[in-house]
Parts: sequence; structure tokens; C-alpha cells
Amino acid sequence: MVSISLERISDICAGYTGQGYFVEELIPDRKLRNATQSLRLPRDERIIAFVDGTVFGSGKNGLAICTNGLYWKNDWTTESRKTNLSWEAFAKCEVGNKGKFNIELGYGNLFNTSGCSFPNHQLIKLLQELQHYVSETLATTSGNAGPSLSGGSSDAWMLAIDGEQHGPYNLNVIQDMVRSKQIPSERTHVWKAGMPAWVPFVDQPDMAALLSPDASAAPPVPPPLPGSSPVAERGVLELFDQEAGEEEDGSMDNPVDVNWADEEELADLPGVGAIGAKRIVEERRTNGGFTSAEQLGEWLDLKPHHVVRLQKQAAFRPRQVKSGGARMVDF
Repeated sequence: MVSISLERISDICAGYTGQGYFVEELIPDRKLRNATQSLRLPRDERIIAFVDGTVFGSGKNGLAICTNGLYWKNDWTTESRKTNLSWEAFAKCEVGNKGKFNIELGYGNLFNTSGCSFPNHQLIKLLQELQHYVSETLATTSGNAGPSLSGGSSDAWMLAIDGEQHGPYNLNVIQDMVRSKQIPSERTHVWKAGMPAWVPFVDQPDMAALLSPDASAAPPVPPPLPGSSPVAERGVLELFDQEAGEEEDGSMDNPVDVNWADEEELADLPGVGAIGAKRIVEERRTNGGFTSAEQLGEWLDLKPHHVVRLQKQAAFRPRQVKSGGARMVDF
């Protein structure tokens, strides 16, 4: 059984520098907290290096190189088939540019770099060097045993999906994969050291428990009544938003005033982002601002659930355009 050295992973990461890229203790505390929460890292994961994917440096989007593999989160404009890869899965995928602002980590797995200060070519070079090390290490592994991660969990499970082996993963990682529907349970078998043979995912008690509804989770939202309006479906829309990994701000007492807030505050609003924030500021200079979440949503072509969240998190205090046709100065 071969051990992937976290010290070696750290050394490779430390060999790169650049704006928006942080390694180990140089990751700012606020950025580390935001990334850990927003990327939904398991409790036993540790971030070795982080590429900030936000324009204003909040760390709520980005790519994290961790003890058990890679995790990432994009803004709402970019969909990715997966948002995390174990070291074994990463070793097998093809890394490269996908268009101008995306890096592809295997088919359909996209990390959007439009908000990154760290250059694309540097990030690809770093990922390819990590991949080369991991691939060479795993190539020496014999039989069905998976790699042992030094410093990782001893509760290591192997998965066989449609006959292709993946892992090892701990239960927290597998739980996240189940929630994000990356594991087709009916076509998956599991095994770990000490078991005589592979067993179906649904027949292994620990795995079957992950498929059961979480007792602490909110009860499912009933389907809307026939003829109900989009506003009546608000609960369903908000549930979809949470499952997509977007954070609920919950700041009912301190709404962001769309007609007066700066670009950084606007960019954090649901569905707006950095580009939308710049457009809002320009529109305020020209026409004085907006009157409602519905008007802003139509103007930005937002999804309905973003409009629902804007109704909770945004205010629209009117601005006055100077008489005589003069344009208002908007700082």
C-alpha cells in the first residue's frame, strides 16, 4: 500500500506564488473560514493551498487543494458536473483550458477563473505537477488496495461504480458525494480493509444510512397547489438554491440598498456577481436606479429563485436624478 505524502503535496504548492494564491499558514483567517464553509469541506479536511476565485477577495468561491483531493466552487454562472475530486480521481482526469475562463478537471468538471487574480497558465501548471506526482505514486499500488493518505482518516472506503474503482474516501466525503448525487447507489459497491468481499452500496449499513433522510434536515416542501403563483412556490425555490450550494445571507435587518450600495456589496447579492454589480452602478448613473427586486431581476435576466432572495435581502431607496437632464455622479 502506497502513501501519498501530504508533505510532498505541500512542497509542490509552496513552489508557486502569485496574487490570489495562498499556501498553508499564509491563507488569511477570514478567507480560510469563508472557503471552508462555502466549499462545504468535510470536518476532517485541511486546506493546503487555496486559489481565491472572487473579484473582491472574500474566498467564497475558489479552488482548494486539500489533504484528500481537490474541492472548488464557482459563481452562479458556471455549472460543473462535480465540485470535488479525490486524489485517485484527479490522477485519472485530463487537466486543461476550456474556453477563456474555465479550467476543466476531467469531462464536465469546470472551475471558473473569471474572478481569479492567479493566472490560468500558472494554475494549470501547478495542477499538472500535482497530478504527475499523484499518478506516479498511485502507479506503484498493487491489487485492489487504495492509497493511504498520511494524516488522513483511517476509515477509508473504496467505491466501485459500474466496475470502476474510486477512493479511498471517508464517510464525510461519501456523504457529500451522496448529497450532490455523484454516487449512483444502485450501481455502486463498497469495500474497505478487513472485509472479505465487495458488497452493494445499499446493503452496507453505514452507506445505507447516508441514503436515509437526515433527521435534522428540514421536512420536504410539499408540491405547489394547482394554479399557484411563483411567489407561492417560494419555499421550493429557496430549497433548490440551498442545494446548489449558494449561501443564505439571512440579513433581514440589514438589507443591501441596491440604489446606494458600492460594487462589493452589490456583488454579494443573489445572482448579481461582479459583472452585474458594475452594470447596476452604470444604470444608476444614467437612470437613477431601480424600484423593486422584480424590476432588477428582469433587467439582469435573473432566475426566479434569485428574485425571491432579492426580495428578502435588498432594499430600493430611490435616488433623484438632477433636473435639466444632468447625470448623477455615482461613486
